Amino acid sequence: MPGLYLHVPFCRKACHYCDFHFSTQQSYRLRMVQAMVQEMGLRKAELKSPVLTSVYFGGGTPSLLSEQELVVLWQGILAHFHIAENAEITLELNPEDATLEKLNFYKNLGINRLSIGVQSFRQEDLTFMNRAHNTAQAQHALDLIVKVGFPAFTLDLMYGLPNLSREAWKENLRKAFAYQPPHFSAYCLHLEEKTVWHNWIAQGKMSPPLVENALAHWDILQDMATAQGYENYEISNFAKHGQYARHNTAYWQAEPYLGIGAAAHSFDGQVRRMNPSNNHTYMLAIESGKTVYQEEALVLHERYNEYVLIALRTMWGFSLAHIATHFGLTFKNHAQQKMQTFLDNQNMLALPTGHFALTASGKKIADYISTELFYLP
Repeated sequence: MPGLYLHVPFCRKACHYCDFHFSTQQSYRLRMVQAMVQEMGLRKAELKSPVLTSVYFGGGTPSLLSEQELVVLWQGILAHFHIAENAEITLELNPEDATLEKLNFYKNLGINRLSIGVQSFRQEDLTFMNRAHNTAQAQHALDLIVKVGFPAFTLDLMYGLPNLSREAWKENLRKAFAYQPPHFSAYCLHLEEKTVWHNWIAQGKMSPPLVENALAHWDILQDMATAQGYENYEISNFAKHGQYARHNTAYWQAEPYLGIGAAAHSFDGQVRRMNPSNNHTYMLAIESGKTVYQEEALVLHERYNEYVLIALRTMWGFSLAHIATHFGLTFKNHAQQKMQTFLDNQNMLALPTGHFALTASGKKIADYISTELFYLP
């Protein structure tokens, strides 16, 4: 069954590393969420089933929405879709927005999982990132989540930062583990174009992050997460057994999903659709009763390449049998030949399930291995 993603394109301020679509102008938030509900009506038929196994409020900063605005979105979802009894309903929450009243409101509304954008427990990191919250707010948000007894939660951390020492990274992890999150995500700094940090480096105002520092952080992360009983089920995601993010796992397993809102992406198994990254272009089109997405139909070798790229990021890996069934023997033979080098070098391993996954050393060069397995006609 499919998932629903809702992109709430508003933030208080621009983080220096972020290239996601958002606006700091919030005067038309209600108009935006009303347009998003209209888009649900225009596009719900794209999903083969109206029953949703996951709903994800992302952004941007969905925790900026008022109770009224979130209720408008929620009622729109209920009007156009059916939510499975055990569905995962996630909302991204910035620490500065966390209050006891808000968390109880989320819980009573039907949200059963929160994703907390902590990024770091060190104030110097948060200031450097231009985050809107401080360390006290990050810890207070997590304290409240534990107090309310939220059914599930996850938190985000970032490593590979230029001024983040190895000991400081260990301390960040220790503080996160103190809350025993069922799930957490750890993202290596990647300098995207059009971000403040990318421009600073180009202008010589900031030194590029060191690869060896990021690799050291990665080794620390692996050791400490394993010691705490977490499974590295996707390169950037860690969970206690069975606590995997169902919405994101569906992405990685190429399940269909519908993306609603400016800059949101959708996938029906064959075709990707992308809404414009412009709030007013999006709203004007939807308000006039028109969809406004661009389409990208993936040809066979592109679907194979995407399968390899995404599957290799997960602990479940890829299957030669799956490749043969879905893409043909030419692709299966190509993958089998190309992967032998990585099996020999212990960057890849064979699983009892008939799948092939990356070892700890292979994960460090995951993108390289994936591109080596790509089929380029």
